[in-house]
Amino acid sequence: MTQQIALGEVATINPHTPIHFGVDELCSFVPMDAVDEATAEISKFRTRPYKEVARGYTSFTENDVLLAKITPCMENGKCAIARGLHNGIGFGSTEFHVVRGSSQILPEWIYYYWRLPKTRRVAERNMTGTAGQRRVPASFMENLVIPCPLVAEQRRLIHLLQIADKLRRIHRCALRLCDEFLPAAFNEFFGDLKETASHFQQNALDELIASTQLGIVRGAAAMHPDFEYAYLRMDSILGDGRVDFSDLRRVQATPKEVKDFSLYSGDFIFNTRNTRELVGKTGLVTSPPEHCLFNNNIMRIRFHDAVRPEFMISLFQSPWLKNNLERIKSGTTNVFAIYYKELADLPVVVPPLPLQQKFTALVQRHRQLRLAQEESFRQADHLFQTLLHQAFAN
Repeated sequence: MTQQIALGEVATINPHTPIHFGVDELCSFVPMDAVDEATAEISKFRTRPYKEVARGYTSFTENDVLLAKITPCMENGKCAIARGLHNGIGFGSTEFHVVRGSSQILPEWIYYYWRLPKTRRVAERNMTGTAGQRRVPASFMENLVIPCPLVAEQRRLIHLLQIADKLRRIHRCALRLCDEFLPAAFNEFFGDLKETASHFQQNALDELIASTQLGIVRGAAAMHPDFEYAYLRMDSILGDGRVDFSDLRRVQATPKEVKDFSLYSGDFIFNTRNTRELVGKTGLVTSPPEHCLFNNNIMRIRFHDAVRPEFMISLFQSPWLKNNLERIKSGTTNVFAIYYKELADLPVVVPPLPLQQKFTALVQRHRQLRLAQEESFRQADHLFQTLLHQAFAN
């Protein structure tokens, strides 16, 4: 039977790390941003002389488990096992808790228990401090109850989790490669526009537009899960040309509003107001929910037949056009806008239609491939999460 035990009884929380080398020797340095939330790994190691990190940082050694203790890093699952440390020693953010395993508990067992969402939810309820500076206290870590089977059983379950985790990461990598493919393909078709834009016909954007429509205003008080119509907000425009319909609010609307403000496949949408970094996001609508309305900070654009929307959405992701957009942003510290009078004059390249159509066919095939990869990742992630819950069920 699996023993339930306080973590502090089988592991050491924030242990002392003895140093056995000189002040000029190198060691690993791991700031918070070096831990990848998606993979729960240290994504990049840095090395620094011991004398530069001896004070003011958290120390750890090979196989220690690093757990972010501050919001929102903790809730987002920033954690990793410290492996491959230079000289076997590392220093990092003071916002890490360090947990060192023992003969009774393996570091991987602690690591996977922390990756269990319900573990972090319990930790979140026990955070202390003020908003934006809330932390998981060391006392919570000491008293955190963890299932602790025999080490042999830990190793068996860890092996299964590692296989499922690796499968999940393979599919995540495939998705990342999918996302890298389309910009590379655009560059192959049309070249680096910083150098090749002059080779193509250029028009003001307004000359290519058949119609525009700003969205409909709906405040939070006008939204309810039981309302009739889906309502797309600007955070659903992902910034890479895709639109996410998975987390839509719902609103009520008149028949005329539904007619005027519904989105259809092939619509090009443009975020007119946001922070400086996010204003100007664009997305190509594909397979929207029926009668999906859109927010007033989004402009729906429909083009004349001279341009394909699949080409235009990739054009708007290109560095050349993003640089041109940057010049027409205006606003204050927190809110920036791109007004239509400036957007209308934006110069865009217009390659021959047959070349656009050839590129469009590639985009459509890529879209199907990416959807298949998304489903493969979803299934791999579900498998991992299922095994994770089962491993700690007792």
